[in-house]
Amino acid sequence: MKTIKIIAAAIATFMVTANVNAENKNTKTNASVQVVKVEKSNCRSVVQTSEDGSSLKFDYILNDKGKVVNKVISTWDSNKDEWTPVSAYSVVYTPTETILSYAKYNTYTKTFSQNIQQVRYNAAEYPELIKIPECCK
Repeated sequence: MKTIKIIAAAIATFMVTANVNAENKNTKTNASVQVVKVEKSNCRSVVQTSEDGSSLKFDYILNDKGKVVNKVISTWDSNKDEWTPVSAYSVVYTPTETILSYAKYNTYTKTFSQNIQQVRYNAAEYPELIKIPECCK
């Protein structure tokens, strides 16, 4: 029960700070993506990629069953010499439905609080919405 509460608190934290920037990320047709670095742990995998000179970082947080419950996308800010969050997805798995939430990162408040949206799916039809990449398995 405590584990569920901790996971729920983590999801709530990411929801409050969730951000999605889907603009033009999937529209590049001739972009070459190269996996630069993969870090793994029991509950987290981080993948860094390089795409047309820009670097993206995908941070996957897993639940105790190995399903992705959070995916945070960040870009490298060379001016600040740090990763800047761009978007975050959160997934809640229940026996009857799978809930996907996302929002855009607000650089002023430093939270994932812009354009928060949520979609609900039938758990039997969609038991897993975000899969961890092959390089992280």
